[in-house]
Amino acid sequence: MKTKSAKNLLIALDDYPPFLVYWLARRGRRKWAGPHHIARQSGIPGRTVTRLGAMVSWRGVKIGVASAFMEACGVNPMDCVSLWRLKNYMRETLTQRRPYAHLTDWNLQKFVRRFRKWEQQRARAKA
Repeated sequence: MKTKSAKNLLIALDDYPPFLVYWLARRGRRKWAGPHHIARQSGIPGRTVTRLGAMVSWRGVKIGVASAFMEACGVNPMDCVSLWRLKNYMRETLTQRRPYAHLTDWNLQKFVRRFRKWEQQRARAKA
């Protein structure tokens, strides 16, 4: 039986889906972290990191794995400031000439495809 707080946590985490956390992870200020760096930092196998990076929802992901993944990507799910910085970066980068400059063109295309899929899923859930 799911409790109300667990359901609220899942809803809150789905505002920051795995693909978003994965593609916005940076090493330093300019370079995308990539799956190998995230795997090394989190202790999660590289293949699992890549699979998480393709997911548009946290459903089915164990909380320990999700937490380690987010921490390795530089996002603390329990820290309001960390989540605010992520949202602020997303908002600020859209005003730039080339948004998400830390991603190569190929990676940016993959990110945009996942983002559109996530938006469609959220629209269906609200309807």
